[in-house]
Parts: sequence; structure tokens; C-alpha cells
Amino acid sequence: MTPGMQELSGIARRPEQPGPFTPEADPANRIDWVRDIDRLALLADPSLSPFAPVYLDLPAGAPGTLPQGGETVLALPNNHLGYALTWFGFALLTPVLLAFWLRRQRGAGA
Repeated sequence: MTPGMQELSGIARRPEQPGPFTPEADPANRIDWVRDIDRLALLADPSLSPFAPVYLDLPAGAPGTLPQGGETVLALPNNHLGYALTWFGFALLTPVLLAFWLRRQRGAGA
């Protein structure tokens, strides 16, 4: 590492686009509601450009410190057992329902 440089570790993420319900930025209080690099550059000092095309989501710091890190959740739900039970249940139920349907078709045709 170059002397005088600090090391950052976090998750590099692409900018987010504001949605239809995203509030406008508040430049007076330096508040923005979306992580868009162009919008955030306007809140910072535009003379510091060029800005990186990604932002870093840093680990969570002490409570109350800004910017607030640790917002990215990397825990994916593990619903495999529920899915397996659902599909095996369908597989067991299908022949039973088919048998009822076939019996009903034979009874209607007689």
C-alpha cells in the first residue's frame, strides 16, 4: 500500500436509480435517499470529480456515525425444505386426484 493511503474494505455496488416515490435530495442538509453517484456528487464537492462508477457499502460503524454502513444484507433465505415438501406433496397428491377424475369420467360415460 502506498504511504499516506488508507485501506477500505467493503462491498462495491453499482449506483441505484431513484424510483417514482423517491423523495428529492435535500442539498441544504446534505441528505439524499438513493445511492446514485451523480446525485451524491452534487451534494459533495463536484470539483472532486471524477467519481468512481461504484460506491462502497462499508461495514457498520459505531451507532450514530455517518455515513451509515452495513446496509447490504448478504443472508439469502434457505427455504429448500419447504419447497421440497411442497413439490413432493404435489407429486403424492397428483395420482390420487387423477384416480378420482378417471373414476368420475367412467361413471359419467356409463
